[in-house]
Amino acid sequence: MIFILIISLLFSSTAYAAVSETPFHKADEFKEDIKVLKRILLSKPDDLVALKRLIRIHFVAEDFVTAEEMASRYLSLEKEKEIAYIKIISLANCRRFKDAIKEIDKFVVTYNITAKERRLLLYKRQLYTKTKNSRGYPKSVKKIN
Repeated sequence: MIFILIISLLFSSTAYAAVSETPFHKADEFKEDIKVLKRILLSKPDDLVALKRLIRIHFVAEDFVTAEEMASRYLSLEKEKEIAYIKIISLANCRRFKDAIKEIDKFVVTYNITAKERRLLLYKRQLYTKTKNSRGYPKSVKKIN
C-alpha cells in the first residue's frame, strides 16, 4: 500500500517536471504535455498549477478558444492578473471584441496595475472598439462565411 502511494506521488511530481514552459516548445511536445496535464486535472480538478500550464500551452499554440475557456475556469477559482490578461487577448483573437472590452473593464477595476499597464489596456480597449472584421483568422477559430 505504501509502495503504491510513493509511486503515485513520484508520478505526479515527474508529470509536472515533464511539462516544459520554454518558448522553444514544439507542437508535437504540446500534445504530450496536454495529455499529461489533462490526466492530472481528471484526478485533481482544482489543480491550478496544471490548469495554468494548460492555459499557457493552448495560448502559445494559438488555440485561443480553449485558452479562453480554461482561463474562465481558472478565474472562477482564483483571480490572477496573468490569466485574466491571457483571457482578454484570447477573446480578441477569437474576434469577440465586445467580450474582450468587458474583460478589460473588469481587469482595470480588479487588479492592481501600473499606469503603463493601464494605458496599454485602455489603448487595446480603444482598438477593440474600433476594430472591424478582418479577413485573417487564428487557426483555432472557425471561418465565418
